[in-house]
Amino acid sequence: MLLAAAVVVGALSLVRPGPEPTAADPNPSTSAALFVPPTPAPGEEYAAELGYVYGAVALDGGRVRVTVQQLRDERGTAVPTGVVHELTLPAVTPVEVRDLAGGKPGDMLLEDVVDRLRTGPRWAFALDYDGEGRVQSLREAHWLTVE
Repeated sequence: MLLAAAVVVGALSLVRPGPEPTAADPNPSTSAALFVPPTPAPGEEYAAELGYVYGAVALDGGRVRVTVQQLRDERGTAVPTGVVHELTLPAVTPVEVRDLAGGKPGDMLLEDVVDRLRTGPRWAFALDYDGEGRVQSLREAHWLTVE
C-alpha cells in the first residue's frame, strides 16, 4: 500500500505544472548561460578566468556580488568574449592589486575594494577557480592592455 502511494505521488510530481512565473525573468541571459567555470588542468591547483570585475555590491552575511565580463588575452590586449556573469563571493576573498591601489602592489580583501569596483568595466582580473568551481582569489591582470 505504501509503495503504491509513493508511485502515485511520484507520478503526480512529473505531470504537475511548474512554478508560477515570477516578475523577474528566471532564465539567465544568453551570455550568462554560456559561462562555465574553468577547471584546473591535471596536476594544477587552480584554473583562471580573465575578466573585467565591476558592479560590486556589498551584501548581508559578509558577501559581495560582482559582475564579470569575460576577457581573452590577445597578445597582451584585453578583448571581451561576450560572456557576462555574476558571482557572489565571500567578502574576505583575497585580491592581489597593483594599479587598483595606485600602483603599489599588495594584497587586500574584496571587502576593501568594493567601492573601487562599483563602476562599469575598468579593472581586469584573473579569477582563480578551484577544482569545485569556487573562486579562491582575484589577481589584478596588470599585464593586459585595457582598451
